[in-house]
Amino acid sequence: MGKGETKSGRASPRLWLSVLLWVAGAAVLMALLVSGFLALRQESLRTMRPDDLNKGVQTVFFVLAFLGVVATGVVTYQRQRTNQDQHDLDREKFTEERVRETERSRQERYAQGAEMIAHDSPAVRIAGLNVITQLGREVDASNEWRQTCLNLLCSYLRATPKPTTVETDASPARFENSVVRGEATRLLPTLLDDAPNTSVTTGALDIDLRGAHLPSLDLSGKHIGNAGFEGATFTGDAVFEGATFIGYAWFGGATFTRNAVFEKATFTGDAEFDRATVTGDARFDGATFTGKGWFAAATFTGNASFGKVTFTGYAWFLAATFTGKAVFQRAAFAGDSEFDGVRFNGYTNFQWATFTGKSRFNGAKLHSGT
Repeated sequence: MGKGETKSGRASPRLWLSVLLWVAGAAVLMALLVSGFLALRQESLRTMRPDDLNKGVQTVFFVLAFLGVVATGVVTYQRQRTNQDQHDLDREKFTEERVRETERSRQERYAQGAEMIAHDSPAVRIAGLNVITQLGREVDASNEWRQTCLNLLCSYLRATPKPTTVETDASPARFENSVVRGEATRLLPTLLDDAPNTSVTTGALDIDLRGAHLPSLDLSGKHIGNAGFEGATFTGDAVFEGATFIGYAWFGGATFTRNAVFEKATFTGDAEFDRATVTGDARFDGATFTGKGWFAAATFTGNASFGKVTFTGYAWFLAATFTGKAVFQRAAFAGDSEFDGVRFNGYTNFQWATFTGKSRFNGAKLHSGT
């Protein structure tokens, strides 16, 4: 409520009292001045001409009229100020109510979408996934809302049962789950697009897909906070080309049945690929590891390319296995690196690689054609 106003929007008695006191004070002051003037000229009043007396009276009335005009202006100004305060208050209340209504609507839509995702029908589940994604992609949606919607999609992918050998390729349940999983992985990257208040260093959203069974997933060029993919299985290509991982990137024990593409990716925090298995090609060309890069006991069945990769922190490839080509051409190891017990079973290339820190290859086995 604005100053000097009542619930009805009218000027309060305090306002009117202050104005009246101001006018009364001015009138008293004027009366004192006139009285003093008359007292000073008391002796000459008897001899004062009628014209001079009339002029004196006119002057008094003029001053009083002027004071009345001033008082009216003060009242008008205060009234306008009161009306403006009331207008601002109403606008503020409207804005707050609109925000509350939007929040209520989002909560209702979120609950509806979550209920649809849990439905038996694959069509309803897909519709629910789209409801949640659209909710998170709204222009004025905060990062908290986007993260909440992203968490729900990740939760669905983690909870979706993996295909089993008991199910045949033509199993309706397997087909339906595959279709819904594909839709979820298609929608998931869109929640990372144009997120408000998101920058390269702060505000990136977290992804938790630990143990999830994922078809093709493309997060190229996305900014990701913490990324949890431990134990995840990628049945299609996993593409993170040009992605930026602000927090940790955990791919320990993950299985890539096809290609794993991390070309020109940036890992600001620690990156863990321990015990990961890549059946297709692993491409890390031009990637930057600012934190530690862990590849201990990782298995690369296809070709593995780390050309022009930069390891600023510790690079650990202890007991890793490279069945296909292993290319580290022009790789830069600024920190310590360890290749103890690594098995290079195919063509191996460390041409023009630089090792600024300590490097160890104890027990490493190289292919004879290296």
